[in-house]
Amino acid sequence: MSINEDLKKHDHRIEAVLDTWGLSDQIVRGRKRVEIQEWFGNFEPSEVDDVLLILEKIDVVSQEEINGMLKTLSEELRKIFKGDLSDVKAYPLGEYPSSSGGNFLYSLCKNLGIGKSFTPYKPLSEIDLSGVKALVFIDDIIGYGSQATRFAKDKLAKINKNIDKYYITLFALEEGLERVKTDAGFTSVIPAKTLSDEYKAFSSRSHYFTDPDVRERLKKICTKYGERLYPKHPLGYEDSQSLLIFPHNVPNNTLPIIWAGPESESEGGIVWKPVWKRIKI
Repeated sequence: MSINEDLKKHDHRIEAVLDTWGLSDQIVRGRKRVEIQEWFGNFEPSEVDDVLLILEKIDVVSQEEINGMLKTLSEELRKIFKGDLSDVKAYPLGEYPSSSGGNFLYSLCKNLGIGKSFTPYKPLSEIDLSGVKALVFIDDIIGYGSQATRFAKDKLAKINKNIDKYYITLFALEEGLERVKTDAGFTSVIPAKTLSDEYKAFSSRSHYFTDPDVRERLKKICTKYGERLYPKHPLGYEDSQSLLIFPHNVPNNTLPIIWAGPESESEGGIVWKPVWKRIKI
């Protein structure tokens, strides 16, 4: 039996996944259905039933959810700065405006009711910080926390110590959040949602796969392909084991088998069809 023939018996489950992902537009839905079929083609026929379990647990975060998180973070910033943001500037976590958090800056500013002067669209090293009392850095997710810690130590150490540095993020894995709070030196680190080990796909506390035998079997499949696709991080950047998908992109914290492809940072020379495309920024 071919993979396509084998998938026919799972049509109802695939349709349920598309419903869960909120894909109501028939053209978009049809395109994603094709991508799912192509993605299954990456695997051995004997693995299809198992990777379908992974497909069913992929968590596509809606734009509505993100907007709600940004509203919550905006309200917290207003509280911190007592409503006066005249001497505060926001920036995505990274050296350039195209860094991950850059996708959220417009919405953040809209929620705060402030203009472009709050958000300097130029490399961090070129920002004029005279008169600035605080910097706010925004990101999509804290995984292990080393990226934020490196950024803070490399870039923020050169910034006037009298300027407070806040780091806000949509999601944060619990362990990474504590690492950033302890090691990075931000004035405050504020996630909209903190994720415990229960949100790591193959953690012993995983809420996705509670059966130990199933969990171990799925981990072996993901590790086997992940070691080819993203050798240094086969289960997501720094072993994040995430299943999160954002509307604008897929974080590399997510399992590589989901997003690896020609536009991502996955290993070259390996043909792989992603079910959700990641574009390396």
